[in-house]
Amino acid sequence: MTGFNRTNPPTAGRHNATWTSAFLLLLALLQLALVPVLNGRDVELAPLFRVDSLGLLFGTAWTLTLATISIPLVRQSEVRMSGLFLGLIGVDLLVCAYAHNMVVLAVGWGMAGVGIWASQNVPGTCSKTNWAIFNAVGPAVIIAILAVATGFPIFAPPAGGVAEPWPAVAVMGGALVGAFTVSGGFRDGRERDKNEGANAPLTALYALIAPYILAKMLVTAPWHPVGAWLLVLFGMLTLLIGGYQAYVAYVSQEQQGHRPFSYALVGMALVGFGIAANSPLGAAGATWVMLVGLPWIVARWWRWAEIATLVAVVPGLWMLSQAALDTGYGVVAALLLPAYVLVAALTFFRRYETSLGWRWPVTLAVVLSLLAAALPQVVVEAMLKPAVRTMAGGVGALTTVGIEWGVGMLVRTAQGTVPAALPATGMGLAVFLAAVVLYWLKQLAGRATRQTGGDTQAE
Repeated sequence: MTGFNRTNPPTAGRHNATWTSAFLLLLALLQLALVPVLNGRDVELAPLFRVDSLGLLFGTAWTLTLATISIPLVRQSEVRMSGLFLGLIGVDLLVCAYAHNMVVLAVGWGMAGVGIWASQNVPGTCSKTNWAIFNAVGPAVIIAILAVATGFPIFAPPAGGVAEPWPAVAVMGGALVGAFTVSGGFRDGRERDKNEGANAPLTALYALIAPYILAKMLVTAPWHPVGAWLLVLFGMLTLLIGGYQAYVAYVSQEQQGHRPFSYALVGMALVGFGIAANSPLGAAGATWVMLVGLPWIVARWWRWAEIATLVAVVPGLWMLSQAALDTGYGVVAALLLPAYVLVAALTFFRRYETSLGWRWPVTLAVVLSLLAAALPQVVVEAMLKPAVRTMAGGVGALTTVGIEWGVGMLVRTAQGTVPAALPATGMGLAVFLAAVVLYWLKQLAGRATRQTGGDTQAE
């Protein structure tokens, strides 16, 4: 145990970080190689795993995000085997992504939680970390109880095309997994050391994974109407809690962690999946929030880079608002945008932690976020539609979203009318042209100022 407690030398830390990131990138590339093989089909691997578009999308996104943040995490970690833990966490996340049934999902979730706890805690402090270990395995325990209570269901579309809806208790169990994951902390409340800020992206990633259980449940069956209503209510409460936490931290001038914004993203995802049984647009919006929220984990240390990741969530918020209006949740549609703007603004103006000094992943996160915000139709066609199609047990086909490649997205009714549109590409082009014009005007003004100053000195 003595050798296990020693911190990493700088050279060993860089070496371990490189190998860990390379392993996680390899996992992501292997998943991408399955895209042409699957061709929209689902493949069952023994009785434990099922490869489909939903798992492929999130499994790849999670491992890429983990590979991106692994280098600074390993370099700054006090745990000697943190690189090994991160590699195992990547494998555990794939177990969650491709789980064929709820028991396998519980196992993967619990192993990932324990791995995150182990990567953040130096051994020798076990007497102080009982609550942190409970937080790590708590969501997995809820999933296991849910599996027993619902008869060990599998995550596969119903053979006859229609399935019995999930009972309201099961729906709330899935919501509790999300709430427990985002609210729990892996460090003991009495431990607030300098390493907590460095480990924040790992716990933020784990929090944003939480609503995935609801997406897997929709693969099998829809919600009970009461369960759907309760899920939407629970999601709105989670979003408002995030806004309250962000406000309190801002007023008290305390250093904010990831938790307020994680609450907001998880809350919006819960709302979207709650509406999904009645509006496929809700499932698309929830999937967007979970997916596009990942770059924020990478860019959250750089104030101006974070703007792009905050803006990238807006198309998903637009889809959620339209789904809420379509299904009669007018109050939800009215509160979503103001609540998110409040959380995003308070998150942007918070007291910032010290950056990790690793800039190329931030550049990549900003580029991907800007592309998603300016070209949402590409994300919808290439990623969201296959993922929503996988939730065939509880979500219909995503046919209400129209794509205008030169402008953006629009919503079509059954009568063919267009009640709402998101001209994201057009606005992005306008912003780009305005930025180019302002850049050249600035250059011309600077040249004119220098010439005027030179003439004055000559006189």
